[in-house]
Amino acid sequence: MSDDAFVDSDRFRIHPVIAQFEHPDTEAHYWITTTDEAAASTRTAATLAALGCVILSLADLMAVGAGREWSNLMAIRLGCLIPALVFIEFLERRPRLIRRHALVTAVEGVLFAGYVAVGVRQPDIADVQHATIGLVVLGLFILVPNDIRLVSALNVAGVASWLVLSAGVDRPTSGALTMRALVLSCFLIMGFVAADRLAVTRREEFAARLLDRELSDRLEREVAWRRVIEAELTQRANVDVLTGLSTRRHLLDQGVEELRRAQRLGHGVSVLVIDVDHFKSVNDRYGHHVGDVVLATLAGLVRDGLRRIDSIGRLGGEEFAVIMPGADAARAVEVAERIRQRVAQQRLDVNDQQLSVTVSIGVAECVVEQDLLAEALDRADAAMYRAKQAGRNQVRTAPVPAPSDSMRSGTSR
Repeated sequence: MSDDAFVDSDRFRIHPVIAQFEHPDTEAHYWITTTDEAAASTRTAATLAALGCVILSLADLMAVGAGREWSNLMAIRLGCLIPALVFIEFLERRPRLIRRHALVTAVEGVLFAGYVAVGVRQPDIADVQHATIGLVVLGLFILVPNDIRLVSALNVAGVASWLVLSAGVDRPTSGALTMRALVLSCFLIMGFVAADRLAVTRREEFAARLLDRELSDRLEREVAWRRVIEAELTQRANVDVLTGLSTRRHLLDQGVEELRRAQRLGHGVSVLVIDVDHFKSVNDRYGHHVGDVVLATLAGLVRDGLRRIDSIGRLGGEEFAVIMPGADAARAVEVAERIRQRVAQQRLDVNDQQLSVTVSIGVAECVVEQDLLAEALDRADAAMYRAKQAGRNQVRTAPVPAPSDSMRSGTSR
């Protein structure tokens, strides 16, 4: 999937009217992700409602005085506020209740009904009650996160009920009633637009955060994948697929580093060049697949006979090389002879036949102060060819070159 397709996914399209994600899974994810935030906002709204109840109770006291009527008004307000506070208490323990939009709307409906019931009992302060109903409409739209369709239906029903009941109490003229309806309609429109914009903004922020996280995760996976590919490429460049040994280039790099270290520490370095005797005849007689088995087996035998600090690699074809830091020619010859014997004693089962091979090995001790790795390998290679000319299955040592008049410094490949 392209980046443009990923960014412009239909998952994040928001309905222009109801301010919800059109994709139901995204909408559900939004509510799950914002549960704590929505619950906190609802608790704040309940606190404001309780504060409003106290303020309006004082207004009731000033309007009707202390007595039965004020007690009745207080009972109505508390009777509607207490269910909201109980719901908030449950919400504190189970925030996911905020996602039950029908339940939230029902609690809001009880609260709205309380304001309507109190308002119709005080026709002499109708203007205050109209303003209160308008504030209730705005509060339900803006302060409590909910399904905008349910809130809209509740507010329209509440306003209609208020208009009908209040008109039945104070008998306003048709003009006054029309004015009330227009004013409250303005509250409804403003509340709906504000709630719609707020819901859209919240979802856009959610989509941006989610998309940013997904893109970051995707980038991390891409980086991890590239690292794996890079490691595989490095592995292929450094390790011979058939034998599992170092490639020629990697081995030469290791050898250069060993010579540099030997120059610093003052110890010797020896190299071996190993070649399988009559390998072409093995391929011609048994096939290249058998030749591959021979090379892989030989690689294992040589590797098992070396120290951990020694480096072994495949130079190409049936030729191998070993770099032995800290070993003089005598030590290197001892190791080479042990390898030669192990190879000669090895038997391979090929087509119900016993196949054995031998190797010829050349040994060269580096003159650290003046030798280059390539020169040391050339001398070991020449010694290996002398072993073949002498009858194969032998170890031969290259002579140490005479010191040059001007010592070379550094090493190269």
